[in-house]
Amino acid sequence: MSLDTQNINTTSFNIPPDREALNLMTKLKLDRFKLRKKKFDEEYIEIMKQNNDSTISVYDKVYMLKKSIERLFDETSKERYLKNFDSILTIAKVNTSTSNNVLENFRQQFIKVIVDGKKRSKYNYLFGLIMSQWLSEQKNEYTPLEMKSTSKSLLTNEQLEKIIFNQSQLDLDVWRNFLQHKLFSIFDKDSKLKDAFDEFKKSIEQYGKSLLKEKVSSNDIRQAIESLISNDSLDEYRKRLLTKMRLDENTVNEFESSLNLLISDLADWNWPIKDVRGIFRRNLVGKYRCFYEEDFLTAIFLEYIGLKWSYYFKYELKILFQVLNKKFRDNCSSKSIQYKRCRMQEDEY
Repeated sequence: MSLDTQNINTTSFNIPPDREALNLMTKLKLDRFKLRKKKFDEEYIEIMKQNNDSTISVYDKVYMLKKSIERLFDETSKERYLKNFDSILTIAKVNTSTSNNVLENFRQQFIKVIVDGKKRSKYNYLFGLIMSQWLSEQKNEYTPLEMKSTSKSLLTNEQLEKIIFNQSQLDLDVWRNFLQHKLFSIFDKDSKLKDAFDEFKKSIEQYGKSLLKEKVSSNDIRQAIESLISNDSLDEYRKRLLTKMRLDENTVNEFESSLNLLISDLADWNWPIKDVRGIFRRNLVGKYRCFYEEDFLTAIFLEYIGLKWSYYFKYELKILFQVLNKKFRDNCSSKSIQYKRCRMQEDEY
């Protein structure tokens, strides 16, 4: 990723941010439809081959179909199709003479689920192709924006990129070791403080895992958009567009489903390969700050993740602070200034 400022020598078409977001969400879903169709196409023939094999028992066929559904469908679908299945399969394994009918019903039901799923994957992929083609044929209402550069501006860009993107001379292993073992080593001397901090780390780790399974809601999208609008990262034009998009139920739903897709494939997420546009704005005290102008989908995604973690960190840090503050307060006389200061800090926090 590199910095793309207004001074770079190029002539390009500016895509409206709302159109760009729609294109990105369509591409994201089209890629998912394509991947899902490919998975169905690759596994369907083998699934049917085993299902029609008379040498395989009904129990083994049902178990094979169950594993296929786990591979081919998302979490919501798996929960719906496989609800209470494991307990029934365990009973059937113990007493097959009374459960053959149940197993056969499951086999037929699972086959229907897989056949219907294959059809849906094909239809979804074709629909995505149609939408992608339609978007590509839409006229660009924006005129070309020519950006001229000078030798001075090119030098400035080069210096900025060195400052912003050049990797700092930092030993990450030493830094991680300091954060993990030395920064809070004071807690090791007190069992209560150590237990409190261990609980803090455990809670943070558990929340990180649960966040990956949590579904993004329309309220989450609106909250992220509201946060973007209220801070200084966007210019007025982009804020107006986001305000309009926030009021559109269909657009909010599109962002909701797209963010759920991004989170489900979080391990593959990365910054966009293309340049990220940088805007420098001067604040009230005369200093300039660089703001990135990510596409709306990326901006809302990062804002959503940031808000979730900030709220949770605030909650957990408050608990940790109360434990630490109580420790220091207990070591003070109830009439001392230090005791009153601890009380004030706890109330203010």
